[in-house]
Amino acid sequence: MSKNKLNLTLPPGSIEPVPAVSPSPPVPPLPTYSEPPIPDGVMGKMSIDAIQEKLEELEMDEEQRKRLESFLGQKEKVGELCDEDFEKLGELGAGNGGVVMKVRHKKYGLIMARKLIHLEVKPAIKKQIIRELKVLHECNFAHIVGFYGAFYSDGEISICMEYMDGGSLDLILKKAGRIPESILGTITSAVSLI
Repeated sequence: MSKNKLNLTLPPGSIEPVPAVSPSPPVPPLPTYSEPPIPDGVMGKMSIDAIQEKLEELEMDEEQRKRLESFLGQKEKVGELCDEDFEKLGELGAGNGGVVMKVRHKKYGLIMARKLIHLEVKPAIKKQIIRELKVLHECNFAHIVGFYGAFYSDGEISICMEYMDGGSLDLILKKAGRIPESILGTITSAVSLI
C-alpha cells in the first residue's frame, strides 16, 4: 500500500543529492542493570513495612502522615469488600456514570462513598475493569481521596472510596460562587504533587 494516496510528484531537479556519509565508529553496548529483588509482601497484599517505607519517602507534614496512616490501617482492617458489607445511608449524587451512595460498613462502622456503575458488557471486560480498579489499592497519597476497593455484584461495579464530608469541589463552587485564589493555589499545589 502506497503512502502517496494523492499521487503527488516532485519536479525533476528539486531534490538535492545527499552526500555520502562515512560509517560511524561502533558504539559500545550500554551497561545492563539488574532490578533489585522485590521484598516479600510488597507484591500482592501490601505489607505494613513496605507502606511505612513509602510514607517516609513522601514529603508530608505530620497531620497528612497521620491521616494517611489511619486510612491505610482502616483499609487493611476492612479487607475484601462485598455488597452485604454495607448499609445504605443516602444518595450523594448521580450522573451519567452512575450513582454515588453514602454507606456504612456494617462490621467496622466506617462511612464510605460507594459509586455504583451499571455495566452491560462482556465478562472479560468486567474482569479487566476490576483488575484495573484493584491497582488503585496501591495508589495512596495524602492529597487524593482514599480507595477502599471495588467489586462486582448484580450487574454493577461498586467503587468504594473514602467519604469526604466537605462535599465535592464543584458543589463547593456552586455554594460559594467563587473560590479565593489562595485556596485555589493550595489545591493546585496539592494536585501537582500527585
